[in-house]
Amino acid sequence: TYPLTDEAMGPGTGGELPIIGTNFEGNQQNGCPPDNTIAISNGGLIVSCVNSNLYIFNDAGTLQSSTTLVDFFSNLSPNPNLCDPKIIYDPGADRFILFTQVCTGFSVPNQILLAFSQSNNPLGGWWIYGVDGDPLNDNSWLDYPKIGVSTNEFYLTGNLFFNNGNYNESVVYQITKSSGY
Repeated sequence: TYPLTDEAMGPGTGGELPIIGTNFEGNQQNGCPPDNTIAISNGGLIVSCVNSNLYIFNDAGTLQSSTTLVDFFSNLSPNPNLCDPKIIYDPGADRFILFTQVCTGFSVPNQILLAFSQSNNPLGGWWIYGVDGDPLNDNSWLDYPKIGVSTNEFYLTGNLFFNNGNYNESVVYQITKSSGY
């Protein structure tokens, strides 16, 4: 039954409806699709990204900072066609890791952009890196990225496609977190 209510869930279903603690308007979409991503630190700072921009909020929903992804990665002079951002909070290191990539649908230009926060405060500095998006040097480009962390490693995986759009293969980038931080 929609909408769900406590009564609709019925007795013995093992759960109450969640309680919304704070509700606020988040990052604004600029472009389609938005490819939204979000992470929150133990300290209550929220980093939210879409294809065009990055917002930082506190846990009350107050905007602390905003910038475009192109400006955030400006020291790498990226192509302005950025997409597929991913943000993750690494609780073991108490830091954030941000990924985005140049999205032209072709192997050139093809660049993976990574940022590792220098502290648990995303308003502080970030270590920013550009990585080759054609790791096999066979004129392919990365799409459908996913990221994750372990105790010591950062992982980026995705599918490689040739310039004609045909699937090539899947890859995993494995980066020692300490080298990023």
